[in-house]
Amino acid sequence: MQPRQDRYVLFQALYNGMITIASVLLFPLFIYWLLTTSKRRFTFRQRMGWCRYPWQRPVTGQGPGLRCIWVHALSVGEAHAAQPLVARLRSLHPGRRICFTTSTHTGFQTAQRLFDCIEGIDLAYFPYDLIGAVRRVASKINPAMVILTETDIWPNFLMEMRRRKVPVHLINLRLSQNSWRRFSRFKRFSGALFNVFDKIAVQNPQDLKRLHSLGVSAGKVAVTGNIKFDNVTPAAEAASAQAWKTRLGIPSERAVIVAGSTHEGEEDVLIQVMKSLGSEGRRPVLVLAPRDPQRSPQLKRICTDQGLACSLMSDLSEAIPSAGGADVVLIDAIGVLKSLYSIADVVFIGGSLVSCGGHNPLEPAELGKPILFGPDMRDFELIAELLTTSGGALRATGVADMLVTIRQLLSDPESAAQMGHRALTVFRSQQGAVDRTLKFLGLGDARDLHEKA
Repeated sequence: MQPRQDRYVLFQALYNGMITIASVLLFPLFIYWLLTTSKRRFTFRQRMGWCRYPWQRPVTGQGPGLRCIWVHALSVGEAHAAQPLVARLRSLHPGRRICFTTSTHTGFQTAQRLFDCIEGIDLAYFPYDLIGAVRRVASKINPAMVILTETDIWPNFLMEMRRRKVPVHLINLRLSQNSWRRFSRFKRFSGALFNVFDKIAVQNPQDLKRLHSLGVSAGKVAVTGNIKFDNVTPAAEAASAQAWKTRLGIPSERAVIVAGSTHEGEEDVLIQVMKSLGSEGRRPVLVLAPRDPQRSPQLKRICTDQGLACSLMSDLSEAIPSAGGADVVLIDAIGVLKSLYSIADVVFIGGSLVSCGGHNPLEPAELGKPILFGPDMRDFELIAELLTTSGGALRATGVADMLVTIRQLLSDPESAAQMGHRALTVFRSQQGAVDRTLKFLGLGDARDLHEKA
């Protein structure tokens, strides 16, 4: 174990040397970036640890009543995935503080919405990976243990937790083939990095094999599944379809295609599909949610130039919706896509027709919607394979495939409903990862935490 530790110490020294050099060389650019980016200005002091948190308590000891479970999620998607884990932790350990952190402002806003109704959840920003920032934030949060979701891994943070003798667990890890190849190029350092974790919970057996190939100790790793399958939509959200149609001004008799998290290049395909369907006398509504909502005004101009009536969600009044006969409704907001899937007759998963790895198909699957995505779903390869094998999802490679598939699904609602049911069946069959993960971490029983912290 000592050679691995020595390699990690060497890596940390090189890492901090590079940070120091970059800080000196890029200091003017950093100041410009900080002054001209509102989100960075808002989060900078918090991520440097130069603030007092509203929930902060004076530290007078290290007993169980003071030290917390620190759960971290990078941004919006990871925060949603971690919701059932945090809720389960709260129910199992009601007397324990839980601190939930994110790295991004949008992730923090998402966490505020998700945990607003759960008492005892403290929210903060994850520190920049600078030794001083990490130590200041860690002293204020005062963790008994840390649970990191997916692959938000920072060397100084890990070594500071080791110095404090705080166990750090990595959960819901998925190593894509590309990620594994990158780690394999620096196998010795990668193995040392992953071996710093006390336990690692991975999503599938392939991830387990890839970690073992990097030299990660077998006793540290277990397959517990994907906790995103346990992120169950409240019944009220699933039943909100008519309210959303009213909000967006979509007549109840018109079919709806929801395209979620689309990237540049994919909207062109969807626009051509809409034009072709219109020329056939069909009039579905495309609810288009670009990955970057700031692109919505530009997309509106493109739709209008192509002869499609288009509305922005922000222009529609909740009291008097005015989309009326719109062919396309553009969603220029964040945090609403999951609810919007409830109005879909067909769902298209963005990031899959272009080389972006695809986005999360679980949210529409959870609502029993027929799913369509492109050839590149490498970021969700296992889920995509389960959905396509079961018949709950179909792949399309371009305009022609998309047009044929959407036309068939809109023409045969019964087949579309059966496809959606198969997607829901896949979703339900994969649930239980949260309990398996907590059991692996030794947190599956209310008594466990007192023994560990």
